Amino acid sequence: MKKRRNYLTILSVVGLIFLCGIVFNVRGIRDFYVAMFAHMSNIWVLAPAALVAFIFIDNKNYWMIVLGLAVVDSLAVQIYVGNGFPIMLLISRVCAFVGIVFLMNMTKVFMSK
Repeated sequence: MKKRRNYLTILSVVGLIFLCGIVFNVRGIRDFYVAMFAHMSNIWVLAPAALVAFIFIDNKNYWMIVLGLAVVDSLAVQIYVGNGFPIMLLISRVCAFVGIVFLMNMTKVFMSK
């Protein structure tokens, strides 16, 4: 039950920040979420995130590994695409990676009981 509450708390805080960005018309927050959701549908982010979500599931330092691999994946895609290294693009891609893993783990927690 505690895991469910933690996942729902994190999801509600992220949703609240997203809604505040839309309601108060904060362009930086809105543009960041648009970029992050665009990266979530990118196969170069989606496939490694799904793979990582299940391979390292029983590891003690699971979220540290996920964050490290998200940075590695983001840098690898950025080198492959060759657009330079704009920091907001890298951060939005890392957040998309971690977001996919978070959503997959949340559905696993909710489906398990």
